[in-house]
Amino acid sequence: HRTGNHSQRVSMYAILLAKGVGIKSKDLGAISKGAMLHDIGKIGIPDKILLKPGKLTAAEWSLMRMHPEIGYNILKGIDFLEPSLGIVLNHHERFDGKGYPAGLRGRDIPLGARLFSVVDTFDTMTTIRPYRKAVSLDRAFHEVTRCAGTQFDPDIVEYFRRIPENQWQHIRLFTLGQ
Repeated sequence: HRTGNHSQRVSMYAILLAKGVGIKSKDLGAISKGAMLHDIGKIGIPDKILLKPGKLTAAEWSLMRMHPEIGYNILKGIDFLEPSLGIVLNHHERFDGKGYPAGLRGRDIPLGARLFSVVDTFDTMTTIRPYRKAVSLDRAFHEVTRCAGTQFDPDIVEYFRRIPENQWQHIRLFTLGQ
């Protein structure tokens, strides 16, 4: 249930940000599908790791880091999902090159994955997780801004910050059933 709500929320957030960035309407479907399916590779990760309330061990973290490639391998070969695979495979890459699975840097990371990583992190911070409480939207905006240029594409963060907070809040409350 929590994963489904997360996928729905990040899909809606990704579309909102993609429109703000100026992505053409014809490309929004690929972004939405990639956002909805970004964590499908987690079906290959044991629940004891996914639902662990504390920090992961190095071995557990190594397994968890495999989920983008697992997801990519599940979906590759499905023609209509081809334009969405960049998000699935690259959503944990970082602008500074310190992400995974390939350590891509800057504009080498597909645009959809660069914008998705912002909204995925934003949603992760603002919702309750087994291992921590949610933070306020204001705190999440501050953290995303702080990580511009390292974790996130600074241009994407600028577009993210231009979208009024009430639009993010509307999606959040809608998908939480409030």
